[in-house]
Amino acid sequence: MFLLFCVFLYSCSAWNDDPISLWNQFKADHNKTYADSAEEAHRFNVFKSNYLVAMEMDEESERRYSSTHGAMRVRYGINGLMDMTPEEFKNMLMNDMPPPPNNTRTLDIETGVEIPETWDWRTHGVITGVYNQGQCGSCWTFSATECVEAATAIAGHGLNSLAPQQIVDCDDESQHGCSGGWPVQAWEYIQSVGGQDLASCYPYTGTDGACHFNPSCRAGTVNSFGYLGTNEYNVGVWMVAHGPVSICVDASQWQYYTGGIMPPTACGTAIDHAIQMVGYVTSSPSYWIVRNSWGTAWGIGGYINLEYGANTCGLAQYAAGAEY
Repeated sequence: MFLLFCVFLYSCSAWNDDPISLWNQFKADHNKTYADSAEEAHRFNVFKSNYLVAMEMDEESERRYSSTHGAMRVRYGINGLMDMTPEEFKNMLMNDMPPPPNNTRTLDIETGVEIPETWDWRTHGVITGVYNQGQCGSCWTFSATECVEAATAIAGHGLNSLAPQQIVDCDDESQHGCSGGWPVQAWEYIQSVGGQDLASCYPYTGTDGACHFNPSCRAGTVNSFGYLGTNEYNVGVWMVAHGPVSICVDASQWQYYTGGIMPPTACGTAIDHAIQMVGYVTSSPSYWIVRNSWGTAWGIGGYINLEYGANTCGLAQYAAGAEY
């Protein structure tokens, strides 16, 4: 009886504002519309359930991390995914991963190199906007594509949005389309066919489809790629010298993220998601700047900060780079 009372009391106190007002603001902020009143009622119930979970996680974060991370402690709250059920959120992760790739394909990293305290490839004009993969576990294709875009631009061939859908549909060697794959193997596919189409030629659908790669529409490629090892300082050395880095992480606890630095104790290391690191900050507090593929309504305009030097969410396990 006491436990039930505590749960009821928390559920009531968590709503600092009227739930209907929060719901209406959420719909307005994220341009949400629904097919009919029944669907909207369902999504409202999902929103309420998610909100309570997010508030509980945020209160726990305040207790655990405010003393160590201060204003940069990890925050949870209302974002663009709040009307998504846990099952729908899982569809955005890689649910049917093929076996991990062979990590012997590595890139050389110069040792003993000093790098700046901060670095951000977004300020160098080689990063496209934040993408939205939808409810398709195609994150590995976005992580790979984003690095191809940057590598091609860094090489002086212009910045273009390329086609992750090409990889979803055409790279069937060892990948599983919307169910998961590995960025390095996506680069192997891109290299094998001589490049990647423009997104305008091969639009994203968010579903598994038939391959219709058009070689005449290729606008980017990779010629050198591999893993960077698990030393995060060395990953930063390669990043500064060559470009953004693809990483694979455990994102199972990310649905309600809205800001701050995600510490290693807030997530696991069971890999289920692939993304792109574009920069870092090594002054205290230190963190990696990471671009996600869940749209700009999630996180910090589509980005997340992961604590530096602690293999946060498993980020160092499959860090990899690619060059034009």
